[in-house]
Amino acid sequence: MQKHLGRIAFVVLLIAFLVVVGWLTVRVVHLYRQGELRPTGGFHRTHPRRTLTNPAQIQSWMTFSYINTVFNLPAGYLVSTLKMQDARYPDLTIRQYARTHDLNEHDVTDTVEGSVSQYLQRATK
Repeated sequence: MQKHLGRIAFVVLLIAFLVVVGWLTVRVVHLYRQGELRPTGGFHRTHPRRTLTNPAQIQSWMTFSYINTVFNLPAGYLVSTLKMQDARYPDLTIRQYARTHDLNEHDVTDTVEGSVSQYLQRATK
């Protein structure tokens, strides 16, 4: 009887494992088809580069490095434009910078948006 229960438990666990693997496989295929995953690049998400095209979309959780990359800004553009003197640049968020320097987070975000907009306008001329 105990041997029979062990086999039933094994079969139930095996079925649960196969269901989880199947669900994960479906999710990965779905993300791949949406263009969220690039298997040739090691499964990196491509979402931000595809949809973040307007500086008004900049948010305070974003790092300056992320903003530089997404908007293809020169490495020192924001640090010089904003006259930043923080050793953590570019690996800090707008929120961290504002809190560290006792500034209003929304004002700093707006300033970054304006700087990025100016750069993009000059780059397209």
